Amino acid sequence: MPSTPETSKEKRSSLSRGLEKAANLIDAASDRYGKPTDREIVERLLQRGINTVVSVPCSITQTIAAEWHDLSKKGQMRLINTVNEHSVVGIAAGVWFGTGEVPLIHMQNSGVTNSADGLISFAKVYKIPILEMVTWRGNDLTDDSEPHQEIGNMTDDLTKLLAGKENNFGMKDGRGFMRRMDEAIRMAQMGGRSVIRLSPAAFRKSYPMSLPVDLEEETEDKILARRERIKESKGSNIGEVLRRYRVSRGEAMAEIVHQHPDAAILFANGFNAREAQGRNTIDREGNFYNAGYMGGTLAIGWGIAKANPDIKVVVVDGDQNAMMGKMHEHFGDGDYPDNLSWYILDNRIGASVGTSKSLKLPWWYYDVARVIRTVPDEPGSFKLPRVKEQGKYFDKEAAKQLARAKEMGPLPVLTLMFRDWIAKQTQVNIRANVSNNVAEVLRVNSAMLEA
Repeated sequence: MPSTPETSKEKRSSLSRGLEKAANLIDAASDRYGKPTDREIVERLLQRGINTVVSVPCSITQTIAAEWHDLSKKGQMRLINTVNEHSVVGIAAGVWFGTGEVPLIHMQNSGVTNSADGLISFAKVYKIPILEMVTWRGNDLTDDSEPHQEIGNMTDDLTKLLAGKENNFGMKDGRGFMRRMDEAIRMAQMGGRSVIRLSPAAFRKSYPMSLPVDLEEETEDKILARRERIKESKGSNIGEVLRRYRVSRGEAMAEIVHQHPDAAILFANGFNAREAQGRNTIDREGNFYNAGYMGGTLAIGWGIAKANPDIKVVVVDGDQNAMMGKMHEHFGDGDYPDNLSWYILDNRIGASVGTSKSLKLPWWYYDVARVIRTVPDEPGSFKLPRVKEQGKYFDKEAAKQLARAKEMGPLPVLTLMFRDWIAKQTQVNIRANVSNNVAEVLRVNSAMLEA
């Protein structure tokens, strides 16, 4: 029977479907059994919408980090290197608060325990979406470092303990890494928490490494100029601070809120967060109350400020919170966002844990933060409740918000409302900036015509 145009078309269509199916099977087999290159891993992350990496570097991923560095310099992604795993969760959460984007947290397996406070008492409790890549040093006996072997043997248990068995992806032998990485990304972007464990056996190194082109020798003049610039715009005069009378915690925070009416204001855990939510003079939409993650509030605020330059950010720490964090190390390199302000309320004790005396606030904190001396709490005098479903956020559409809090918990609801406030305030600020720019152009043109 002769072939008709219709049957030929059907055969071509069937052949096309067959070829497509075969290609999909090949891709699936490659993902399951193949070994990608470092470049293919980076490309896949970008394809899946992972455009920001918050990283503590590792030798396993040295070529991946080199490509991240190069792409970041070209403006094709954002790489944030930091000095300590305690900060990575806060920075990543700040990026998500500021933009809605889920970044990748990258760290060595030996740093997992350093990140535990942020992962457990903050990200898990507030239901912050988290995507981690943990390198699996000591994954087999070819790694002859005894410390690597010790942490390598514990990695599976540690990551499952911190994130849950069902949220962990990536095998010790590295098989099927790309497919498992896709699953981890999908889980995080749907609002969950996931960990992808990356063994040296999972990929091939191909990207060339070279010294960063922006390495430069520091001079005394440059260091001192940077210090003075930061101190003048962000810091405090020690003499003036010491000459002022101590004020109450509430008075200090009420004045900060008054000075920054349209900023996202984050209050550190302990009595600071509790007083800020519990006082009508301080509580407002646009506040975030950190009920845990001691020392991590500056990391969250810094992440918001870096990721979203259209929003003003204020962080209010206590003296012990300030000294427990490590984010101020970024300021030494001048990486201090213009839209970020840091306040430290120094009452000389750890009030929420009793009357334990603080270490004296080191002098360099006065250079990078606005220090306010506050009156220490008398034992048993603080009566405000823990952060919960109360205040301005929950007064708005009260029945709806209280129902959400009952279902999800008050802290996850606070997370969503703070994220919504930042998104709305960002649009308000963008429109205001556009209007101001238009007005300035019209003013200049009018002046030129009159001249």
